[in-house]
Amino acid sequence: MSRELPFYGSTATVTATPSLGYSVASWSGAGTGNGLTRSIVVTGPASTAVTFSQNALQNQTVRMNPISQRVSGATISLNGPGLQWPWYASQSSASDIVSAYTDWQTSGYSGGSEHLGPTWNIEGSAESSSGLPITYSVVSGPATISGSTVTLTGVGTVTLQATQSGGVGLSPNGTNWNPASTQVSFSVVVPKVALNIEINTVGGSGAGGTVSPSAGVYYYNEGTVVPISASAFAGFNFTGWTGPVANTGVTSTTVTMTGP
Repeated sequence: MSRELPFYGSTATVTATPSLGYSVASWSGAGTGNGLTRSIVVTGPASTAVTFSQNALQNQTVRMNPISQRVSGATISLNGPGLQWPWYASQSSASDIVSAYTDWQTSGYSGGSEHLGPTWNIEGSAESSSGLPITYSVVSGPATISGSTVTLTGVGTVTLQATQSGGVGLSPNGTNWNPASTQVSFSVVVPKVALNIEINTVGGSGAGGTVSPSAGVYYYNEGTVVPISASAFAGFNFTGWTGPVANTGVTSTTVTMTGP
């Protein structure tokens, strides 16, 4: 292989090509020019050298969506075989959890905006201003994560973290980025159990008496023993309770909240 050498008195041009994320800082030795090229007038042996420097790191931000969407209809056993309960995640009030649980009871997961199964994928729930990929981690709480798949392991407060690790010469334009991260927390709770109290009247119009609590839907923690009572109006007789009450034939009895 041969290379043509510059003639005496001619000008040789040296070109520097920085890697992504770097720039030409300075030249030393023979020649003129401090940009990407340096010119050397050939009058004899000569040498030149270029120094590259890393461009300044730019700050970026990472944003993560609140954990507030329904992501799965799966259930997990909290109390042993045969007692399956949904987990819930909520960043808002207990009433929202109750509302979501009512949806689960009445429509088979079709409307519970706060319902979470034990496992769900959070891919795409965070983004960085740099447009670079996000990694996820569990900071604290009853959960594990693999890639972007979170698995709830118990009841409590879970804190997830989304991180963009930054680096030098990254796409799309070779910018140098500082790392950035953000966190989002949510509570995992066991939903309350609904108690629906109704008055049924046979052979007459209107309510045949009163009940305590009054007719309606109430929510209690699992395992709560709720006292209920009924009192018939004049001209009516109490005939009994239906449902899982302790004693169906007496006006005052209890209901143990063990399921929907």
